[in-house]
Amino acid sequence: MAALRDPNLRAIVICPSNPFLSIDPILAVPGLRPLIEMAGVPVVAVSPIIGGKAVKGPTDKIMAELGVPATSRAIVEHYSGLLDGLVVDVEDGDDVAQLPVQTHITATLMKADEDRDRLAQAVLDFVGRIPGYGQYGKGRVSMMDPAHVSGIWAILPVKRLDRAKSRLASMLEPSERAELAWAMFRDVLDTLNSVQGLGGTIVVTNDAKAADFARTCGAVTLPDPRDAGISAAVQCGLAWLSARNASGAIVVPGDIPFATPPAKSLP
Repeated sequence: MAALRDPNLRAIVICPSNPFLSIDPILAVPGLRPLIEMAGVPVVAVSPIIGGKAVKGPTDKIMAELGVPATSRAIVEHYSGLLDGLVVDVEDGDDVAQLPVQTHITATLMKADEDRDRLAQAVLDFVGRIPGYGQYGKGRVSMMDPAHVSGIWAILPVKRLDRAKSRLASMLEPSERAELAWAMFRDVLDTLNSVQGLGGTIVVTNDAKAADFARTCGAVTLPDPRDAGISAAVQCGLAWLSARNASGAIVVPGDIPFATPPAKSLP
């Protein structure tokens, strides 16, 4: 667990093990998946499938019994929004079209140490090219990561600005909706910064512009768990606070109009 909070963490790589028998029990450890989701580094899996089959073990047999095709898409869907990227063998290169994550095609079969070294380097090179993170960097996460925090914190989930205010599509152009969401987000964040007694603010977002602005305002920023909705974003913020023993949290939407601070300080 501590390794996932290490400021020198560069990436999280899920090896080509059996997703059902080997990886799922690990991800089921209480608190582990939220830590992975908010680690702020690329999460990449190496597909255990080569040419529609597992190299060894019962992976493809299990998938067949479950009625799941042995494909790259099935691997991505199995990890249910956890991945930023997938490394796929050259035999399955035609299987990556329209996948919802970044992909890299290379030889993944490891028969000797040289193969393992080559694949490891290919994975590191790949994660450095994933948009939003930079060269293995925490591109969307605040470097403020104390072991403990105090007081009541605000959790501010922010949708990507280019997807915001879709209900106004009949009245506003996409650029106008993005500008409206941007203005409201800044107003809400400015208001939170003026609330006396607030321990701090966590902005959960995958929008680079919003995250950059939030960090300049002193907020902690966490990546949204693969744009999985407000509830997942809030859970991400709560997991961060729970791991640091915060005393409480309030959830504040990023698009409250005319937000003003309370007259009294928080307890």
